[in-house]
Amino acid sequence: MPIYKAKIFNQFIDLNYDERDKAKLLKLIDTLNNHWKKYKNLQGKANDKKIMILLALELQDALFDLEDIQKINKERDKKINSKNNNKNNNSAELILHKDRINNLESKINNFNSEFEEINKVLDEINSDLEKMSKSIISSYDN
Repeated sequence: MPIYKAKIFNQFIDLNYDERDKAKLLKLIDTLNNHWKKYKNLQGKANDKKIMILLALELQDALFDLEDIQKINKERDKKINSKNNNKNNNSAELILHKDRINNLESKINNFNSEFEEINKVLDEINSDLEKMSKSIISSYDN
């Protein structure tokens, strides 16, 4: 593993690192040093240990904030997943109801067709009955 000689908080330190993590390591060092610069006004007035404690508190506070954000995001994701599940269930229900509607419409069409056929037969029977009735009446009239 390569060794990187880093200057962190005005002190040099040798760090072993994985070559894949070099960019991340450099970014971390830069971030820490930028935080250190925020307390530049305390340098000389307070010892480095106190400044490091303040820096650690600041970083821990940021971690707590990130944890809170992560919890909020997890809750939001749960709600979104729940809504998506409801949406999927509603979609499945809608498809089921559409299928039922199609079946009922098909049955209605069949009944209407049968009803028309029955009406035709009844019309024919009525016509035949009228003819028979006229024939009977005419036979009595003569």
